[in-house]
Amino acid sequence: MSDILCAKCEEPWDSWGVSHGDMEPHEAARFHRGDGCPACGFATRCVQCSGSGFDQETGSRNCFWCQGRVLVYARRLLTGQTANPWMVGFLPDWRPIPPEWIAVATKGRNVGLSGSKQGPVVTHAFVCPDCAPQAEPCRWCNGDGRLRVAEGSDLRAAISACDASDEEPLGILAERGIF
Repeated sequence: MSDILCAKCEEPWDSWGVSHGDMEPHEAARFHRGDGCPACGFATRCVQCSGSGFDQETGSRNCFWCQGRVLVYARRLLTGQTANPWMVGFLPDWRPIPPEWIAVATKGRNVGLSGSKQGPVVTHAFVCPDCAPQAEPCRWCNGDGRLRVAEGSDLRAAISACDASDEEPLGILAERGIF
């Protein structure tokens, strides 16, 4: 089977994988309706800058926190002490974020929950306070972090869904509100 394009950002997704583990069932249902995909936050964030609003190659290459990508991915263990710090890196080489960034990390976009030997870990993404002042705005979203949907992307996505499916094409078009 071939790839199915996201109706909003045109990210290609493996047609079998969409329904078999690449997405949660509720995400797959939204994807098939043409609402978007996890990559674009279901049409809420620019896929080029991950919603930061900054060109991800313009931060300081020497920045430990974001490695020049302007977004910091901070992780926190959810078990053990109630005051587990927000950390950057991976176990066992985690480094705590500066104390003044804790409020920013807590309000950051929840990227997901994962497991580790020490227990569940939550990850949040936020703009690097050290690199943001010198970073250039994302040229895809003009710096606001929102997805710009290309004209005709919904039709191209529907065509890819029809090509990748054994279902009746009119049913796919109707589900997406095109026909």
